[in-house]
Amino acid sequence: CLDAPTASVSVFLGSGLTIPASSFTAHPSYRGASGASSLDLGVVLTEEDLAPTPLPILTSRDAKVGEVAVIAGWGQNENNGRGQLRAGTTTISGVSQTTLQAVFTIESGSGVCYGDSGGPILASEGGTWAVAGVTSAYSGNSCSTGTNQFVNLLNAEASAFVFGLVPGAGRK
Repeated sequence: CLDAPTASVSVFLGSGLTIPASSFTAHPSYRGASGASSLDLGVVLTEEDLAPTPLPILTSRDAKVGEVAVIAGWGQNENNGRGQLRAGTTTISGVSQTTLQAVFTIESGSGVCYGDSGGPILASEGGTWAVAGVTSAYSGNSCSTGTNQFVNLLNAEASAFVFGLVPGAGRK
């Protein structure tokens, strides 16, 4: 969601003031909602360090089908409420070069909804949570069914983009 006509971005950490971004960049191959194969990924930078310490990016392996992962976001809940960070678990159901997928039903755990885009999907590696992907989209007519899509950060083009803008980002 960082492509034109976005003019400014601020970061909110759940309490306190919002922090203005010093820069923000959408991945150059992002083609909007109509570009299913484009990398829906962006980087937001601030002048000041953010707390808590950012999680590393999973670069040592790909996520695995059947692996339990954690998702988080500020989007809508089942009652259309917004503005509160929520997290839950999901099971990875598909892995490709560019995307990670998780099929969501009420019985399967958690899923993403409107406003969760840009949030992480986390995988555990060596007892440490690491960002395996970035929430991009979901299919279905509501937030309670369908397939959740995440940009796979192990993708060479995606990781080069992130590390090119944030060379000191942690790796796991």
